[in-house]
Amino acid sequence: MSDNIDTTKDVGRARRRRTAIAATILAGIAPAAAAQSVDCGAAGIGARFSEATRMCAAVTPAAAPVATAVAVAEPANVSVSMPGYRRRLAAAVGQVRRRGGSSAPDALVVAIGRQYRIDPHLLSAMVATESAGNPNAVSRKGALGVMQVMPGTARSMGVRDPSALLGNRPLALATGARYLKHLQGRFGNNVPLVVAAYNAGPGAVQKYRGVPRYRETQGYVRDVMGRYAAGRGAAAGAAPGAAQ
Repeated sequence: MSDNIDTTKDVGRARRRRTAIAATILAGIAPAAAAQSVDCGAAGIGARFSEATRMCAAVTPAAAPVATAVAVAEPANVSVSMPGYRRRLAAAVGQVRRRGGSSAPDALVVAIGRQYRIDPHLLSAMVATESAGNPNAVSRKGALGVMQVMPGTARSMGVRDPSALLGNRPLALATGARYLKHLQGRFGNNVPLVVAAYNAGPGAVQKYRGVPRYRETQGYVRDVMGRYAAGRGAAAGAAPGAAQ
């Protein structure tokens, strides 16, 4: 009987030892498991759980950096101010009228002007100023036809053989009108600047931020704009219902 009691005691002590060891192991595992499954929501953290609060603060992702807007200066537009322009235009119109006025655009000029959405009176004024309407005109610099288009410009407008502009009035007018439309896309509806760019090149207009101070270009713009204004004025005066 005594042997059985001793054996039972030994078994009890062994069970208590195993239970203590298991409790120690579980006590070491519990914090790691808690770190992996901790609830960082507002409901999972109480004020008394300071350790959990520190743990959640450690795993909270850093706030994303806030993008800072950078102001970029817009490019300055080309100035269109032309001191004394109205006075010079009035003088040019008077000069055109003294020479007999400005002839009305013919049917071909009207058709091409409408095709490229260019005022036929402007196209007619440029023909008169560039070549006096001579379809075989060739300038000292090599400009060709009624619109005096340079060979390189003609090629850029799709004309493979620039010499075809000579004697071919429809082709020369269409090429010049196409180039005018190209310049209008760059300088807008400011007609003096477009006309100046046709004569001196768009780079010169950009450089001077207006009509270049070249004697030839200044005279050219004055003549074209004078003929243009006179032609529009004559057309307005001849329109039905115009004041007598």
